[in-house]
Amino acid sequence: MDRFVMQGARAVDLNGTEIGTVDRVYRERASDTILSEPIGGEARFGSGYLQVGARVTGLGRTLYIPFSEITDADEQGVHINVHKDTVENRDWDLRPVELDEPQWQ
Repeated sequence: MDRFVMQGARAVDLNGTEIGTVDRVYRERASDTILSEPIGGEARFGSGYLQVGARVTGLGRTLYIPFSEITDADEQGVHINVHKDTVENRDWDLRPVELDEPQWQ
């Protein structure tokens, strides 16, 4: 899955409708992965955010989507666990303060 999560990838909602384009991938450590192998049936997400330019939605703003909201990533895009029309109800337009710390890449 990680190989599809990169700058320029499409971010899409549960229906495959485009939310925007990934402008940057923030990882706490360069070795962090988006989704680790499940342990005991539970998916484990790495620490990080997708910076997504949400121009397609008409929102015209930058979103910071946590890795925990990613359900899949493939040739079609990075699949986010929301419907496009509910994105504005999230606080994803607020830049997470931890991204200002030096270890975030």
